[in-house]
Amino acid sequence: LSAELEDGAEPEPAALAEVLAGTQQMQQAMGQLRSRLNDSQREIERLREEVRRARHDATVDALTGLANRRAFDQQLAACLVAPHDAVGPCLLVGDIDHFKSINDTWGHGFGDHVLRAVAEVLRTLAPEDCLVARVGGEEFALLLPAALLSDAQALAEKIRQRIGAARIRRQGSDETVARVTLSLGVVLHQPSETAH
Repeated sequence: LSAELEDGAEPEPAALAEVLAGTQQMQQAMGQLRSRLNDSQREIERLREEVRRARHDATVDALTGLANRRAFDQQLAACLVAPHDAVGPCLLVGDIDHFKSINDTWGHGFGDHVLRAVAEVLRTLAPEDCLVARVGGEEFALLLPAALLSDAQALAEKIRQRIGAARIRRQGSDETVARVTLSLGVVLHQPSETAH
C-alpha cells in the first residue's frame, strides 16, 4: 500500500476496505479488552473488600464490637517486644461478677445486653491508645501500651465505679433488673516477663 502511495497512484478500494475492516476489528477488540479489564478491576476490588471484611471479622468480637482474643494476643505480643521508655505497658483484666447467675436468672439475651453495656463503658473510658478486648465469655482486657501503673490503677477504679453505678434495665422497661459489678486486676509489664 505504501509503495502505491509513493508512486502517486490511488489506493485500491479493496485495500482501503481491508484496512478499514482491520481498524474496526482492532477497535472492537480494544473495547472488549477494556470491558474485561473493567470487570477484572471490579472483581479485584470485591475480593479486596472480602479480605478486609474477613480480617475485620477475624479480629473483632461480633457481639460487642471490641477486639477479640486473637487481636488482643497479637497486640500484646507486639507491645511486649517494642522498646519502652520510662513507662511500660500496663494490662487491666476484668471479669463481670456473677455473670452466670445473670444468664440463669434473666436469660442469655439479657446477658448479651449486659456484655454490650459493659463493653460500651470500657470503650468510652479507655484512652485513645488503649486496646479494649473481649477475651472470654464475660472477661475483658485493656492493654495500655505506655502507662504508669498509678494511671492504670486509676482507670481501673473509674471503670469499676462507673459499671457499679449503672443499672441494667430490660429493653422497653424502666424497671432496674440487675446491678452489675466488675472485678479488675492491673499489672505493669516487667522487662523479664513474657505474655504467657
